[in-house]
Amino acid sequence: MDLVAAPPGQALAAFLADKAPGGKQPEESGDPGNPNDDPFCSFWKGSDDRIRTELCTVLDEAGIPHKTIYRQDHLFNFNNQSRYEVGVPASVYEKAELAIKEAFGTDDETGQDAVPLLPAPDRNPAEFEKGLRDAIQDANEWLGPRYPEDATVEVWSGDNIDLIDMIEMSLRESDLLVRTEKSPGQARIYVLPDEEARAKEIVREIVEGHPSE
Repeated sequence: MDLVAAPPGQALAAFLADKAPGGKQPEESGDPGNPNDDPFCSFWKGSDDRIRTELCTVLDEAGIPHKTIYRQDHLFNFNNQSRYEVGVPASVYEKAELAIKEAFGTDDETGQDAVPLLPAPDRNPAEFEKGLRDAIQDANEWLGPRYPEDATVEVWSGDNIDLIDMIEMSLRESDLLVRTEKSPGQARIYVLPDEEARAKEIVREIVEGHPSE
């Protein structure tokens, strides 16, 4: 589904529900992320969007479902509250932890994990699920509904299926409203006018980092 996105300078809490690309599913049995049998638990907290984006990319490549809570000051006005909180299903936490450690390694100076993850006592599934619900409710109350037809600025066009999926996912993961028009052999991706600059920067990073065919 399309998610509400924050206009520049406006406060927002948004919920991102991310699926693995290419239809990949985690290897574990059952239904990862089922709130009753396998709820999402906190995996990483921080305020660096670059680290969050790279971390989510690694999880996507590993086929691990994840969700992100996005906070800003009008809802959570205290210094110790992280802007981002990423969660994964409890059943795949160890798999996700291993994927992140393999991808980022350790800090040469400290010998600690380059991207520190949350210890067991801080993974509280009930608290994370509540945070997701609160974020959705608060975002809707502050911004109201937004519609795909509002996305009128084209930020990418092409016929590379892998790039289409990757760009759509990355833009939505960054809280941007996305509309995609597809025709035989071609796709065009649009965003809101006030999110054009941010969207184009994300697209540029993806295109430059994607191997040419």
